[in-house]
Amino acid sequence: ATPPVDWSGSNQPIHGMVHRFALWGYGNLNDPHRTYKSLDTNHENFTGTPFSLSIFPGVGERLVCGVSFKTLPFFFKRPRGIFWIDDDDPNTVNWFPRKLTDAVGAASPGAVLLISTALGDDILFLSADGTFHLVSAIDPSTGSIVNSDLGDALEINTFIRRNANLARLDQAVSRWYGHKKKALFAVPRTGSAENDLILEFD
Repeated sequence: ATPPVDWSGSNQPIHGMVHRFALWGYGNLNDPHRTYKSLDTNHENFTGTPFSLSIFPGVGERLVCGVSFKTLPFFFKRPRGIFWIDDDDPNTVNWFPRKLTDAVGAASPGAVLLISTALGDDILFLSADGTFHLVSAIDPSTGSIVNSDLGDALEINTFIRRNANLARLDQAVSRWYGHKKKALFAVPRTGSAENDLILEFD
């Protein structure tokens, strides 16, 4: 009902998430690296507390996914870039973005999945180049993804390259099956435009 002034015409956010009681919008066409936060008490009001933040605009094409994880807002870009906002201070003036890595990003808005395992909560995601990663295995000091590549560890990267349509990974979707502790990703097969290949992680 009360959007920021730069959400005119076709420039509304194309993605959003809820974090700490507020609605966060991002991915609008005229500012693809910026996120906006609503009032905590009204998800339609983005002007009562005019908070917005540009997240490393020199990295990646645009923000494609956000998740609330470990009490922090995480943002994924395509084809590369994973960031989080340090929002502990009560004053939003002191909030700023931090970079986890610029070596990898998310394939699509539906390619980022919160999971819960015996080892704890984590984020499993499909990258734009067709590799799977765990956020917890990315080195926070260097941004290295050497240890986060599940496809390499499980020796499935060749299978994915041969059987998935890598040019259409921007339509990938995923679901966490909590009862059976399984992560499911749907992507198009080679030569297909439909999500007709299911990749299951047990």
